[in-house]
Amino acid sequence: MSNPRLYQLNTLTGSLVLHGTGTALNVVNNAIVTGSVGIGTTNPQNKMHVVGAAGQLLRIQSTASDGGGFGWLGFYDGGGRKAYIGSGGDSNTFFFHLDGSNADYIFANSTAYMVTIKNNGSVGIGTTSPGDRLHVWSSATSGAIRVGGGNGAGQSRVFIEAAGNNSYIDSYGDNTHKRLSIEANPLILNSGSGGNVGIGTTSPGFKLTVYDPSTSIIQMRNSSSVSYGYITEVSSTNVEHWNYSGGYIRFGVGSSTEVMRITSAYNVGIGTTSPSQKLDVNGNIRVQGVGSYLYFDTDGGTSQVWMRTVNLYELSIYNNRGTRSEIRLGNSNLQFFTGEDNERMRITSGGNVGIGTTSPATKLNILIGNGGANGTPALQIGGTGNYPSLELGIFGAYDGMITSYGNDIRYYSGHWRTIGSTASEDHSHYWFTSKSGSNNWSSTKMRLDHNGDLIVLGNITAYGSPSDIRYKENINALGKCLDKLIQIRGVSFTWKQETDSHKITQLTDDIGFIAQEVQQVFPEIVRGDLDGMLSIRDRSLIAIMVEAIKEQNQRIDMLQNTVDILTAKLNTR
Repeated sequence: MSNPRLYQLNTLTGSLVLHGTGTALNVVNNAIVTGSVGIGTTNPQNKMHVVGAAGQLLRIQSTASDGGGFGWLGFYDGGGRKAYIGSGGDSNTFFFHLDGSNADYIFANSTAYMVTIKNNGSVGIGTTSPGDRLHVWSSATSGAIRVGGGNGAGQSRVFIEAAGNNSYIDSYGDNTHKRLSIEANPLILNSGSGGNVGIGTTSPGFKLTVYDPSTSIIQMRNSSSVSYGYITEVSSTNVEHWNYSGGYIRFGVGSSTEVMRITSAYNVGIGTTSPSQKLDVNGNIRVQGVGSYLYFDTDGGTSQVWMRTVNLYELSIYNNRGTRSEIRLGNSNLQFFTGEDNERMRITSGGNVGIGTTSPATKLNILIGNGGANGTPALQIGGTGNYPSLELGIFGAYDGMITSYGNDIRYYSGHWRTIGSTASEDHSHYWFTSKSGSNNWSSTKMRLDHNGDLIVLGNITAYGSPSDIRYKENINALGKCLDKLIQIRGVSFTWKQETDSHKITQLTDDIGFIAQEVQQVFPEIVRGDLDGMLSIRDRSLIAIMVEAIKEQNQRIDMLQNTVDILTAKLNTR
């Protein structure tokens, strides 16, 4: 039978078997089959049983034009249609449709429900009562959600989209939150959005914000769950980083470059792994900005010792404890201050040192100023033990050296010389001695006493003494000097050995005048010192002698004239 057709057939009982290739049964109106229908089988096991080769076995097609309608398969019970499945329409979609507002989609196997889609749109995997849009339930030891797979190229991503609200990932069970593990290599957060990450807070204000109402915030552990350190918040403004095991804390860059370390001895090392001081820096330290400070706290209180930048070119080391002091390093000078900006000393860029002056013109320029009290020394060198010395020059081991010896000052220039006095001498005089031998001081060579008297062992060579008329006034001729000069006697004598003249000059027998006798005739050239000892201004006697010689010559001339007159008279007889 080819292409059989059934017309006006309302009920078919028994069996209807169609054989042959390409055989078709066309039903024009309705066909009601009370038994089972087998297609490709003579022994249908269900109301409709289709058997055939791999491929399309059952086709449902709408008579509407392409894209103009749907072809669907409906499911009914005694109360009417409950659901249908179909495809078609302009969108070429395949859909599952449930009639009724309370209907759920359930996908199950022979033993359990696998996926449930609730009427409110929630999807449950492993549960028929999803509490959220996607609810995946598993036993305590298994269950996961996997996106992607294999080792191929590309990216697997999970998007959580929220419009106007926040999105959450919770690990919750037994009425409490459970541990949530995220494993990745590496784990990257907010690489594209540039947003902030919050741990323990819903409003992170920074790239990573960690909040814990207790004190411990971040804890470091090893594989044995032994705590090695933690970061904790002490207060709203203080954070502490602790190494719990008592070792060191390292800070580094790159894969293995250490840049800073804090040891168990509380030493901080920058550029070194073994700091020996509280701050040990191997490298340069830079402090920027005018008025920047580096403080040194010596007593745990307000620091009064610091270094600071005064301006673009000066660095100050400042001590405000007690009397203020400061050392200022400038671009051309090194300055020392005490008190309130009182400069005491300066070293210029040319190497000159000024004490009491800001413009030293020599290698050492000391200026006391008018405010110095009488007797205030400009330079004082003192000490105990070895004799304090000042060395001048570069000629030898001792050349140019000036040293103190008791109350004396000694200087060396080929031999030691002494300026001052020994303990057995009058300390009001200046004594000048020299050394001949290792420890044998010779007698004094010269003495300048408090009266201004100068006694010299050797000769004095000088050009003369001032005599310009511009130095003088009330100039008068001496007048008669010969008769006065005759009153002065020259004497020979022996110096008393206890006198300074004898001690210094080593004179014994001498020739001269007696000051008291000269004083009776020429008091103008005799003067007494503070001790009442008289001295004669010898050079004044030259003027007296000159006038006396002139006077004597006048007398000789007068006598010569008399002789000449008498001789002439005798010759005329």
